[in-house]
Amino acid sequence: MNRQYYFVGTLLPPLHLGEKPDISWRDLQRLLVDNLSEADYAQTQVLRRYYDLLNIRSYLKKEPIDKYGNLDLNELEETLVDEAALFPSYMMEYLERYESKEARIDHFPQLMAAFFREEVASTQGFLKSYLSFERNLRLILTAYRAKRLERDMAKELQFENFEEDIVVQLISQKDSKTFEPPAGFEELKAILDEKYNTPLALQKALNEYRLKALEKIRSLNVFSFDSILAYLASFILVEKWSALDKEQGLQIVDTIIKGKL
Repeated sequence: MNRQYYFVGTLLPPLHLGEKPDISWRDLQRLLVDNLSEADYAQTQVLRRYYDLLNIRSYLKKEPIDKYGNLDLNELEETLVDEAALFPSYMMEYLERYESKEARIDHFPQLMAAFFREEVASTQGFLKSYLSFERNLRLILTAYRAKRLERDMAKELQFENFEEDIVVQLISQKDSKTFEPPAGFEELKAILDEKYNTPLALQKALNEYRLKALEKIRSLNVFSFDSILAYLASFILVEKWSALDKEQGLQIVDTIIKGKL
């Protein structure tokens, strides 16, 4: 049953690309912790676990981690070193199988594949739809990049189910002259072809694309839990879009300082 949260729904301000949300990430989390049922809050943790996984890779590569995961830097480090049992089973298996930093980085796509496989199978409603969308988007981006770099597409997708329709469609294009996204993702072609060589512009365009997809699958009932989950996912994308905008501005300033513009 999709529980209704009238109090939370009335407190969530509108989100707009290019504008700072009128609620902070910290206050949003406090609002959810204080008002969602235990079971529903656990679903927000599943959504944020996606960022925990990305943070594992960032941590291994000694890069800054994202604030949107469930674990901060200290918690992530402690869990990886001493408390791996607190992770879901597919994460534990990955950490136990690959003990070195290098092996964990090399096999990170295997962890992501396991995350989507397990979490999509165990969720429902908006979260299931959103995770399925994000997984398919990542597969398409992986295949497109492999084609552009002339890499073995089958190897890049080696941890996926080769009998699944979308995987079959992607691998079948390995020798074609052009790349055509699967049905439902046609708009990606123009984005990828036009912005692939400008990473920041590409990431911003992809986040805009994600937000449009969220609008299509979110509940029209703003008080439903599914709608609150969609708001959480959208909030992260809006903040990430703004962060990319700031990063782009810093790059322009850096270019001016170096006399290249």
